[in-house]
Amino acid sequence: MTATEGSTKSPPEPAVNTADSIEVEFHDHVRFIPQREREEREQLDMAIREQVLARIQKQGEAIGKQMAPL
Repeated sequence: MTATEGSTKSPPEPAVNTADSIEVEFHDHVRFIPQREREEREQLDMAIREQVLARIQKQGEAIGKQMAPL
């Protein structure tokens, strides 16, 4: 009977571990979504900053050319 009891206890433990691992994977996934959104937002912010800085630089050069003759 000891072997039967041991066999009976062994299957529920993997089931609990499977449920726990599914829960852990779910929580990781839920945490991953905002992290990915944050990374995408940071990339977009960097692209926008680069565009704005490029425009400012072009405008500064244009103004510099206009001011040179004065």
